[in-house]
Amino acid sequence: MNVFILDDDENIVLALYKMIERSGLPLEKTIDSCSPADALEFVTERRPDIILTDIRMPGMTGLAFIEELKRRGCRSKVLFMSGYKDFEYASEAIRLGAQDYLVKPFNEQRLTSALASVMEVIAQERRQAYERETLLKKSMYHSLTTGYQWELASGSVSGQSEEADSGLVYYVLAIDLSLPSELTPDERSAFEAKLRAWEKRPALAKFGALLVYDDVSRLALVYTDACNGTAGRETEARWNTIRREIEEGLEVVANVGVSSPLGSSAELPRGYEEARKASQRMYFAGEAAIYVHAEGAGEDELPADPFESSKLTEALMLGKQAEARMLLARGFERFRASGQGDREAVVRACRQLLARVQGQAPRRGDAETPEKFETAAELQAWMAVKLEEAAVTAKDAAASPDDLTIAKIKQYCQAHIGEDITLQHVAEFAGYNKAYFSSYFKKKTGASFWDYLTGLRVEKAKEMLEKTTLNAYEIGQAIGYHNPSHFGKMFKQTVGCTPAEYKAAIAGFAQ
Repeated sequence: MNVFILDDDENIVLALYKMIERSGLPLEKTIDSCSPADALEFVTERRPDIILTDIRMPGMTGLAFIEELKRRGCRSKVLFMSGYKDFEYASEAIRLGAQDYLVKPFNEQRLTSALASVMEVIAQERRQAYERETLLKKSMYHSLTTGYQWELASGSVSGQSEEADSGLVYYVLAIDLSLPSELTPDERSAFEAKLRAWEKRPALAKFGALLVYDDVSRLALVYTDACNGTAGRETEARWNTIRREIEEGLEVVANVGVSSPLGSSAELPRGYEEARKASQRMYFAGEAAIYVHAEGAGEDELPADPFESSKLTEALMLGKQAEARMLLARGFERFRASGQGDREAVVRACRQLLARVQGQAPRRGDAETPEKFETAAELQAWMAVKLEEAAVTAKDAAASPDDLTIAKIKQYCQAHIGEDITLQHVAEFAGYNKAYFSSYFKKKTGASFWDYLTGLRVEKAKEMLEKTTLNAYEIGQAIGYHNPSHFGKMFKQTVGCTPAEYKAAIAGFAQ
């Protein structure tokens, strides 16, 4: 915050600034001193947070000074000071909205107390304004993106009568920012503050733009233009300017979808849908850019099962990898051509396909999941590899239905290794009762189910001891042993040494 002091005695002004400096209050001074006439222009332009002014000055009283500032729209908080305990002055000061009235002479404690009170009032008003603005933005964003009660919200966008509205053309920009997928609360607050500061840059005001958002990584921007037939290069230049302002001001990469020109503010929800659909082309194009809505583009019907999962699974089980790749590619192309190829929909379909083929979809904590790929091309390449791995497993297990069942059971155990796997649960997964499953598994593999599961977990523990910095407790948790002593005992019985001794031996061998 800053403070402006006005008094016809320059020495008093300087003394007051020194008192403020000694007080330790976080207040910056704006200017040393000036006449009331010069001060009018200075304050009108700079709008200080606090004005501390004398009442009696030659040429213009402090009361007249503040009254003129109010007429000019200045909302600075005012503290009056005077050597007179004149009731008339005090009552006039109250009428003008004075925060306090300091009678000269006053000491530093009185000044500090008055300034601190005003600063708290300003801080409270800013908090309330911030909360109101946040609520308004979220409400506007919700109305814009869903169309719900848009007829009530749209007046805040246009600010125009129907007659004036008819002379404007509107555009909606759907903007996605390249932020980390998981921001901490402090990081989110810091970026939102940065976004709020960016909103005040001249570019938005110049285009008459309104920015609304709920999530700071996904914005919606509405701007207006006169219906003067100058669309085309000039309008495209504006989109480029806005995108450049975003990327330079917020230091992020911005992907922008743009709606078609809209004839009234009532059409803005439709414009948002157009802009959002246009922005989704980035996922398939592979780079952030400006994507403009094209009528009729991306409107092919999307089948309920884009990947033809039954055919794809059958091809994998028969070892027909080329056919499986073709079906996978065709599914991605269907998403692209339908205009419904937003990242969430594609990822969801891929997870469902993997769950069908592997018996288990990737878990969120896995090293690689469909969510971690920025483009459809990257996800498609990864899916092809994962499906080929499943094809190899299927081919190895294809000798008989029994072998295929055992392979699926092993896949299930690998996918759920960190969970509390029970014989009953796995038997139900395989479609058998517990007693039959136990003898069935040993007959087909030559080992009991528990011996197999213990061996699987030990091998995983050894791998983690060799390749990670996790301690024994963390590794035990990761492979399904939630009792540390049980994990240590099992590991030693199987390997012949404790997890710590194994890790030390591996480290010594590496040296």
